[in-house]
Amino acid sequence: MELLEGGSLMGRVERHGVLPPRMAAAITADMVEALGIAHDKGVVHRDIKPHNVLLSTDNKPKVTDFGIASVQQEDRSMTKTGAVMGTWAYMAPEQRIDAKNVDERADLYSSTASLYALLTGREPFDLYTTELHEEMFKDIPDPLAEVIKKGCAYKADDRHQNAKELTEALRAILPDLP
Repeated sequence: MELLEGGSLMGRVERHGVLPPRMAAAITADMVEALGIAHDKGVVHRDIKPHNVLLSTDNKPKVTDFGIASVQQEDRSMTKTGAVMGTWAYMAPEQRIDAKNVDERADLYSSTASLYALLTGREPFDLYTTELHEEMFKDIPDPLAEVIKKGCAYKADDRHQNAKELTEALRAILPDLP
């Protein structure tokens, strides 16, 4: 395994404070692009969070801990129906109900929830609760807040539908971020 001396994304936040918006968005875009490769192979991670993303010394993210990943195939008998797997604060609503039947959009939810944590230093509980958005997103630049809100929509059909879509959305706003 590659030696990654940068530690985890969450470790970086704990050591140095929250990430500047452009850096957080760029790292998340790279992370989501890597997830897209896994998704193209039928692998859904199911536990994306800043603790499971390690950094190289040049801040390149490496997605780790595929311990509860699901391989999308006809026979899904390896995961118990109704089982909850993952980390609650980063977990998509549908994954909280049944981890067996989630698709890549659950990982994309977790990715944008992770982005929120990198920007605020707070656990991203219930980002889909629109009544809380004004308070939750007050310190996040509007273009970035909009990407996170879409990425953390309650219904999977209202989110980014694949890693490429989310990556492009993040990269498109990079020039507008501090």
